[in-house]
Amino acid sequence: MLRLAAEMNPMPHAPIPAASGTSLLRRIVFAAACAAAVALLVAAYANHFDNGFHFDDSHVIVDNLYLRSLKNLPRFFSDPHTFSTRPESALYRPLLTLSYALDYRAAGGLEPRAFHRTQFALLLLLGALLVAFYRRVADAVGRRPSHRYLALSAAALFCLHTANTQTVNYLCSRSDLLATLAIVASLLAYARWPRLRRSLLYLVPLVIGGFAKPLTVVFPALLLAYRLLIEDRLSPADLRDAAGRRRALAAVTATLPAFVVALVQFAFTAAMDADTVRYSDLGRWSYLLTQPFVWLHYARLFVLPIGLTADTDWTPITDWYDTRVAAGILFALLLAVAAWRWSHVARLRPAAFGIVWFFVALVPSSTLFPLQEVYNEHRIFFPYVGLTLAAAWLFADALHGLALRGRRWRRVAAVTAVAVVGGALVAHAVGTRTRNRVWLDELTLWEDVAEKSPANGRGLMNYGVALMARGYVRQALTQFERAEVHAPDYEILQINLAISKSALGEPGAESHFRRAFELSPGYARGRYFYGLWLAEQSRGPEAIAELERAVALSAGDLDARDLLCRLLAAAGDDRRLAEIARGTLAIVPADPSAAAYAAGSDRSAPGFESAADLMLHGWRNLTSGRWLDASGMFRRATLLEPRSAEAWLGLGRSRIGLGFVAQAESCFARALEIDPTLEDARRGLEQTRGARSGASSG
Repeated sequence: MLRLAAEMNPMPHAPIPAASGTSLLRRIVFAAACAAAVALLVAAYANHFDNGFHFDDSHVIVDNLYLRSLKNLPRFFSDPHTFSTRPESALYRPLLTLSYALDYRAAGGLEPRAFHRTQFALLLLLGALLVAFYRRVADAVGRRPSHRYLALSAAALFCLHTANTQTVNYLCSRSDLLATLAIVASLLAYARWPRLRRSLLYLVPLVIGGFAKPLTVVFPALLLAYRLLIEDRLSPADLRDAAGRRRALAAVTATLPAFVVALVQFAFTAAMDADTVRYSDLGRWSYLLTQPFVWLHYARLFVLPIGLTADTDWTPITDWYDTRVAAGILFALLLAVAAWRWSHVARLRPAAFGIVWFFVALVPSSTLFPLQEVYNEHRIFFPYVGLTLAAAWLFADALHGLALRGRRWRRVAAVTAVAVVGGALVAHAVGTRTRNRVWLDELTLWEDVAEKSPANGRGLMNYGVALMARGYVRQALTQFERAEVHAPDYEILQINLAISKSALGEPGAESHFRRAFELSPGYARGRYFYGLWLAEQSRGPEAIAELERAVALSAGDLDARDLLCRLLAAAGDDRRLAEIARGTLAIVPADPSAAAYAAGSDRSAPGFESAADLMLHGWRNLTSGRWLDASGMFRRATLLEPRSAEAWLGLGRSRIGLGFVAQAESCFARALEIDPTLEDARRGLEQTRGARSGASSG
């Protein structure tokens, strides 16, 4: 579209001979236009590379132990639990998990910049494929030199569109990027290289992308629409005669292998998902009833992307007579009628194909299989490929009609094309940079959600979590209590209520923990936080039991494994400690703490080389009530100086603080054995024996 009016006359399918100098100049100008589009895209996303991890990134990337070693690569393709530390999210997404593991390897850790570089590179690659695909669709109507600019402008609009920023910024949405990339690549391969059809090699990108997200199951429907509308140029009117029906049947037959491959892979992926996966508890009828209005909202965001929110507070529509249902159905019907009418007109079939793409791409998230939210902004990424094509083609067709009026109108069309397209791209670039700033960190993101989606319990909760991470615990508790009004049965919210109340010294923390496990007994991350809280309450044995449950539910949760190892070390349970450590090494062979524990040495207090320093800091931790830290230091000190009565005394005190009374008794006895005059050790021994005797009597 940047040079839409350069050639407005219809061109035959055969290329027109041109002087070599003119052809070279055209290539140079187009290359410059491509460079300008890439530069604008880079400028738009230049401020997003240091944005943090958000939302599901926590359990899919940040806490996921499996990503930390590429030796787990075979497990990515056999065990869905490698995808997430949450059993309810143990989906089969091996390609996605592999891409995160490669980013982790490249960054040498959890450095967001490396992950965002991959995200942006995938967007650039998709943009390049869209240029080629859009031009292929346009040239099927009749080749014109301006089509290359139309394709470039449409691809640039898609990549720069402000509504697509969630997919680029939210790392878990890489699944949408990879699946869309695979679908476009397979369609382009089918269209560009007909020789690949018989061998089915055009399906290779599709199969690869299916391992990132089963969104690829809709590819055969898009391929059939492409064959009928674009390649075979069939209109509904052509189906009235026998010749047209034969051509349509041939198109269906040609796409049958794609249907078989896509459906088989979808069935395989669904079967590989863990039995613990939970999608949604929303009613199917109300979810479906809401979707037409959601489609209208998506179309509105395409035209005017304001009011974007990372987590909506929309709820399902329950009544069929709701005016939103009528508005959505009317919109869908009008769009369907438009596509039907355009399919009868040869020059408008690309627009009809774009609308068909929009509807087909919405099927996975808008059917009788409800998802957790009625709408989400990353779901529009794939459908917008078609909507962008339809909008760009209709705009180009209008300008073409204007240019046919004469030379003066051709100039008007050219100026209009440059002004509208250039203005739209720059406006979206500015909007994208602005939206990127919202995704900077958890506080900026969830503050924006709390403002735009005030009835979203999850959004309010995450805003509270961000506040609590900054030390604003009282303000966080206020947000949690607001969230509970809208989501009283949200197990993660109950955990955060418990954590914040405990931090403020308010009663009721344990009741919130127990409520969370009533709502979701398999919530592994909640077990970790409960174990941490129990340890702080001097209930170490109970904490170990909870953490063992957490590891059993989610083997890849590093935090749960690490805390369990520290508590087992504090309790002196070397056998169980070595067992857990070996399990960690099976996932991350290079983990230094696990290697030390498994070998029978100690890494509970790294950074201190002398027993004197360890004991000095150990007593400081005891004074401030940091029992677990103190235990690690005194344990390390006893290994360095096993004849130090002070080290054994400190270890006993820290064990009492953690609730390991029996284990503390042996420490005090050992201290007295070394120094019989140590009165603190004698009192500690009497205290532990009295506590054990009282427990036995009880």
